[in-house]
Amino acid sequence: KTMNVLLSGIQEERKPSYWTRKIKTINKVYFVFYVTAASLFLCFMFYSWLSTD
Repeated sequence: KTMNVLLSGIQEERKPSYWTRKIKTINKVYFVFYVTAASLFLCFMFYSWLSTD
């Protein structure tokens, strides 16, 4: 009987809370912003390196 209670608790999936969903959204937005900013910075450095002849 105790084993059934433990197994049912493990198998039960809960819906993510409000803040968990918000954190996932913030992480996605931050990742896109970070990749965009890093790419723009590298492109700027590359073009400024080429133009310093």
